[in-house]
Amino acid sequence: MSHGLRVEALAAVSLLIVITVALLSATTRLSPRRTDDTPEFYKSQCLSCHGDHADLKFDEKLGDDEQVKIVLKGKLVDVPPDMPAFEPKGVTPEQAKSLVEYMKQLRKTATTN
Repeated sequence: MSHGLRVEALAAVSLLIVITVALLSATTRLSPRRTDDTPEFYKSQCLSCHGDHADLKFDEKLGDDEQVKIVLKGKLVDVPPDMPAFEPKGVTPEQAKSLVEYMKQLRKTATTN
């Protein structure tokens, strides 16, 4: 193998590694790894649409399973922005359930204060 081909191969492998690390890093930032990460995830991904107390675009009348499904699969709404799907971004059903519980707690705290 000539020196030029080795350099090109090394450059291609390096680029592939950089792209892989970037994709893994993006998924890690979007997906809460533990229940402890749920408040930070809410602040970074949900707060702008749902508000400080999850009092916007959050229907408490829906069952937990339906709310978890919405977090994972997304939902089209009458007034944009639509709810994005977080499952393709690495959020698991357990993490979605933790997020729904956190939002319910935010609502409960807001109504008792």
